[in-house]
Amino acid sequence: MDNRQLRAFVALAELGRYHLAAERLCITQPALSKQIQAIELQLGTRLFERGRQGAQLTANGEALFPRARELLTQHEQFHQYQLQVVKGEAGRLALGFGLSSFHLAPQLVAAFRQRFPQVVVGLEDLPSERQCQLLLAGKLQAGFVRLPIPAPLQAQPLLNARRAPWRCRRRTCWRTSRFTLCCSWNLRAGVV
Repeated sequence: MDNRQLRAFVALAELGRYHLAAERLCITQPALSKQIQAIELQLGTRLFERGRQGAQLTANGEALFPRARELLTQHEQFHQYQLQVVKGEAGRLALGFGLSSFHLAPQLVAAFRQRFPQVVVGLEDLPSERQCQLLLAGKLQAGFVRLPIPAPLQAQPLLNARRAPWRCRRRTCWRTSRFTLCCSWNLRAGVV
């Protein structure tokens, strides 16, 4: 039984009338009738008694109905979750951070978690060189590292030792001659 047939079964069971179920599903009554017949043929049992009062569930139909409704709800929840994952609003995000970002990383991660509560963020304490290796291997999606970074990684400066602000891409970044702390990421990796 596919999802389309499952929807037809649940709609008819809930509404009890072919024309109402067909309207809900935006199909014709004959198409709905064929779907129900296909389900019954596949299962080898009648799910509905048809009569003047419409369609009423048989004992087997009554037994299957709650589970069918539950499966449709789960399917819809999965569909919504899948859309959130694709948009980067849900899933897992593996981040690396080192000693130089010890105070900054938790603040930024907390702000991220407030904005995207469905994303599970994992923080791993690693030196910058190891973070770059893991970014390139796809094991981390982003990291708080020191410059320089290898290609094809990209970086956005965030903090420096003296906290001397400078403008970069319409944001205030922090830079010094000693080191620049950056958030680095691999464009091929995303929230997973």
